[in-house]
Amino acid sequence: MKDLQKFIDRLNSKDKPKVLEIIDNIKSGKLAGLNIKKLGGKENMYRVRKMQFRFICAREKDNSLHVVDLSRKDDNTYNF
Repeated sequence: MKDLQKFIDRLNSKDKPKVLEIIDNIKSGKLAGLNIKKLGGKENMYRVRKMQFRFICAREKDNSLHVVDLSRKDDNTYNF
């Protein structure tokens, strides 16, 4: 979670509010308009694709999602 906050802190002023809004939407369950896909080989792990960012999420027992990783799309995005 510390790395997630560090990544968010380094975002530019244009992207930061958008990313924070997407994270709030994921936490609150407002998933309309988000491209969500289950990650193969990972149980209860999903990715949300929005803009050039990839949000890696875990599904909790109560069916809620929380963001566990965030990165810009590159060759190492899904290596965690």
